[in-house]
Amino acid sequence: MGEVVGVGGGGGGLLDAPVHPVRDLRSALDLPEHVPVVDCDARRLDSSRDVLLTLMHHLYDSATATREFL
Repeated sequence: MGEVVGVGGGGGGLLDAPVHPVRDLRSALDLPEHVPVVDCDARRLDSSRDVLLTLMHHLYDSATATREFL
């Protein structure tokens, strides 16, 4: 199954949170390297869209890679 992690914070307002390196987030969440980690400000349509597009690309790449091995 495909997974993508959208990371919010550092965008001001309610999301004025510390920014952590992706490496640290992967370690804290125990994420494998193949799971995309992308910045996201859910208040912005384009940012939310970009997370969904990343998920779609990740799912497509996973599906086509699986078919190559069948």
